[in-house]
Amino acid sequence: MRLPAIFRGGDTALFKQGIIFGAILVLLLGGCNRQSKEEMLQEGLKFASSGNHNGAIVLFKNALEKDANYFEARFELAKAYLETGKLDKAESELEKVSRQDPANTAVLLSLAQVYNATKRPELARQKAEACLQANPQDAGALVELGVSYAQQEQMPAAEELFRKAITADSANRTARLNLALAVLAQERSEEARTVLQEAMSANPKQTDAHYLLARIESSQGNKERALELYRQIVEIDPTQVNALNMAGMLTLDAGQIPETEALVKDLQTRFPNRPEGARLRGLLHYQKKEYPEASSELQKVLKNGPELISLYFLGLSHYQLEQYEQALSQFQRALDLQPEHIQARLMVAMTLLKQKRVEDAAAEVQKALAKDDRNALAHSLLGSAYMAMGRYDDAMKEMNRATELDPTLVEARVQRGLFNLSQGHAEQAGADLTQALAANPEILDTRLLLVTLQLRQQNYAEALKTLKAGLSGKPEDALLHNYMAAALLAQKKPEEALAALQKAKEAKPDYFAPYFNIAGYQASRSNFDGALAEYAAVLKLDPKNLKALLSQAAVLEMTGKAAEAKAAYQAAQATGSAEGALALARYQGKSGAADEMLQTLASAQQAHPQDPSVLLAYGQTLLAAKRFAEALPVLESLEKVQPGQGAPLMAVAYLQQGQAPQAVALAQKIIKEQPQLPNGYLLLAGVQQQQKQEAEAVATLQQGIQTLKDPRPLVMRLGQLYETQGKDDLALQTYQGQLKKTPEFIPATFALGALADRTGDKKEALAHYRTVLAKEPEHVPALNNLAYLFAENYGSLDEALEMASRAYRQEPGNAGIMDTLGYVLLKKGRADEAVKLLEQAAKALPGVPAVQIHLAQAYMKANRRGEATPLLEKVAAAGQQPEAGEASRLLTELKTR
Repeated sequence: MRLPAIFRGGDTALFKQGIIFGAILVLLLGGCNRQSKEEMLQEGLKFASSGNHNGAIVLFKNALEKDANYFEARFELAKAYLETGKLDKAESELEKVSRQDPANTAVLLSLAQVYNATKRPELARQKAEACLQANPQDAGALVELGVSYAQQEQMPAAEELFRKAITADSANRTARLNLALAVLAQERSEEARTVLQEAMSANPKQTDAHYLLARIESSQGNKERALELYRQIVEIDPTQVNALNMAGMLTLDAGQIPETEALVKDLQTRFPNRPEGARLRGLLHYQKKEYPEASSELQKVLKNGPELISLYFLGLSHYQLEQYEQALSQFQRALDLQPEHIQARLMVAMTLLKQKRVEDAAAEVQKALAKDDRNALAHSLLGSAYMAMGRYDDAMKEMNRATELDPTLVEARVQRGLFNLSQGHAEQAGADLTQALAANPEILDTRLLLVTLQLRQQNYAEALKTLKAGLSGKPEDALLHNYMAAALLAQKKPEEALAALQKAKEAKPDYFAPYFNIAGYQASRSNFDGALAEYAAVLKLDPKNLKALLSQAAVLEMTGKAAEAKAAYQAAQATGSAEGALALARYQGKSGAADEMLQTLASAQQAHPQDPSVLLAYGQTLLAAKRFAEALPVLESLEKVQPGQGAPLMAVAYLQQGQAPQAVALAQKIIKEQPQLPNGYLLLAGVQQQQKQEAEAVATLQQGIQTLKDPRPLVMRLGQLYETQGKDDLALQTYQGQLKKTPEFIPATFALGALADRTGDKKEALAHYRTVLAKEPEHVPALNNLAYLFAENYGSLDEALEMASRAYRQEPGNAGIMDTLGYVLLKKGRADEAVKLLEQAAKALPGVPAVQIHLAQAYMKANRRGEATPLLEKVAAAGQQPEAGEASRLLTELKTR
């Protein structure tokens, strides 16, 4: 009874009807009191069977008032609560009946349903398994058990259970729907479509399969088929307002305005008191850019209560009307309703940018990226915020990331408007950005988005044209000149590029990117004094600039100026950064100062107790020193802050102490606690491999691959394991299979390149490494390997030096990269410089014969033959092919000179 509504209406007739209805209800309840509990139960069952579950609840409760231990009434009450979505009350009643009859499988099954509905799959699994112990063919229990696995994203297991349920009961509609969802989650849409069509044939009057199939068709772009399915739903059940609404959304999305208007009219005629018609009309107004009318309609919808789509598009309407405070309010309300709604959060950020609240905007975008780091629009917006804050390097990094992830999404934001963006429609990348730039030439980030796209497409002439057109005589020109240099260098015009970089420095002296770019160019040409001069210029303006200190230290170390290098690393540590402390520790380790290294790392841990890179380095160093008792607490801390990093090293500590069972137990514990993460499977496979149980390691990885939603780390590890077993064909199939599923997955591309490189197919290796660098220009392993191949006569030595230098600047402590850079310098005829690097590499990698040979060759070129001979004799004596043969050849060459 809604008495306040009757009173507000002031309608005497309605008021009398309310009194009469109240009297009837009293009479009915009075009649109930004269009924027996059995009669009330039967009457409630009739109500429930007709769909009147609320009426049934009243009768079941009345029966329980007569007998609180009346099992049947309480169980039916629980089921009625379950039907009406009152899950907490259903659970409470089910627990009571379960205490009365703990073995009752119907009760156990209902509890499983409640636990699944409230996202407690482990509890649901217990109840469903208890049902199946009593009856292994219980289709309902098989379904609930499958749902519990699906909730934990263990789709193959869930799929198997749903199939068993269908075998046990071919008419079980829920099993078929869940099977379709499980198959769809494994990206087998055709199979899901077949399952749903079978469900529709078996139950032609049930609409849920139609809804799910329509969703699949819509997601795959089959809009007409989806529209047909929604119309079939309305034919089956004319009360299905949601089907009409979805049909309208589809026609609106397709730009079919007259069809949408007809559906709006149909909705509002059939369901005048439902909000869907007004909401669809509001979206239609928005599509037609009638923003005041859209706002009015959507506000009508929201009078009935908050609702996500209406709040979001009401916010968009205010945004388009430049009513930014009102827009912000609606987007915030949408986020209150659904905090995970990334589009609403990004619109909050866009609105804050319009209000010049750039730091707040950046904070909102970072929240979105914490949920989805592959969102191109989010990276683009963060770039815009950084641009407004004057953080140009960070801005360009974000914009490059945006165009790398999805250029078309970025262009959609600029050109096609917010409605199309929210619907995911984007097209004509370069043309759209060019048009947007013509309309808003003063917007620097739009210009730079176009430039990043042109550079990515290697359209250097157009990039230069776009950049020159943006020059304004303002400090922001520094960024444009810096990007001109990139385009000019790509066209092999170094003098013009250097001139552009000098102009960038003049335009904004405290913008350091051009200094570092000049330094990188000079270092690649062995002009180390020139590089050091650029780093010194940066440090004069910013004495604590960590990048300049570390770059300076690396060049000084590479050129053999040990005392100056050490001082630079100490200055980097003095900045208080973890990165500076780690760089000093690495230098101390390479210099043989193990005690100083441990002291530096211990101090770093005290200063940065939660920094995973510090904990990792300290833990590894303690392990190498066999100080296991000290290492384990450090590694435990690492595992807490960075799951998956500490545990493998803890296992190494156990294994080195002969405690293999503890290592296995640790891995199994992680699998149990983190069933949807790869960490436990990787660790267990690693332990098994260390124990020479390679078949078991393969089985562990394959089990994880079948279980995890994202098994890519396990797939890559499996490929590596096959390589160590000499099964290169299986490794190749593994990497290719993953790349077929995820073409943009860089680790698989690199692995194919490394495999081709190792097996002698250098042409194939070159192609894969180049593909990696096209997607990720600073990918260190690809830079290193490609530089080495070029040094081996598969490319230009100048390019080899440039790539090896880039890799070395990023990882100056990596002995493998030292070896490559030293080898390239040797090939370039710069033996003295090569010796300095190769000595460090050989000291760090004493068991790698190729590195020892490179050092010996450098000694020979530097006329230090006496130092080359013992190195070559050691490699030749070890008998490792092909290095032993090369060492013998070089020894013969030495004797004949």
